Amino acid sequence: MVKQNCQAKKGEFITADIYKEQTPKLIATAYINYNTDAYKSKGQTGINLNNQSDLLLFGFDILFKYKGFSALIESGKRQVSKGSTVVLDNSENFVGAYYVGWGLNAQSGYVFDNMWGMVVRYSTVDPQIVELGNSIRDYTVGINKYIIGNKLKIQADLTYRENTVYNEVIGRLLMELQF
Repeated sequence: MVKQNCQAKKGEFITADIYKEQTPKLIATAYINYNTDAYKSKGQTGINLNNQSDLLLFGFDILFKYKGFSALIESGKRQVSKGSTVVLDNSENFVGAYYVGWGLNAQSGYVFDNMWGMVVRYSTVDPQIVELGNSIRDYTVGINKYIIGNKLKIQADLTYRENTVYNEVIGRLLMELQF
C-alpha cells in the first residue's frame, strides 16, 4: 500500500486517492474564458464558420479525497455572449453554429490497500443547438489497478450511453504509462 504525503508526490493532480490521505483534502477551482472574435465552431478548434462571435466559457471543479475515497464534480457552460450562435450565408442557409451548451461529470471511487480501485461515474453533455450534437448521458462503472502509483495503471470500464438518437454499451480496456 502506498501511504505517502499527497503534496510531496503531487497527488493533488490525481483524481483517485492512491496515497490514502489521512486528513480530508478538498480542491476547488472556478474558471472563466472569454474568447473575442472566435471564428471556429468550438472557439480555437472546430470548423471555420467565416464569422466572428464572442464566446464565454465558465465552470468549476471540486475534488475531495480521504482514506482511499475520492469524489469529483466538474461542470462547465459555453455560450455566445456577443454575436450570433447560428451562422447563415447571404441566402439565409444554415452554414454552421458555435458549439454551446452545458456539461457535467460526477464520479466517485475507492482505492483498496492492494492498489485495486473501483469507480462510478455519471456524465452528461447538453448542446444548446440539437443540429450540432445529441444530448448524451453516460453511466459508467470501472476498475483500476495501480501498478506503479499513477504512472503505470490498467483501467477497465463499462459505460451505458443514452442519447437522443440511440443507446449503446461501450467497454474499454486501457493501460496508461506516464514518464
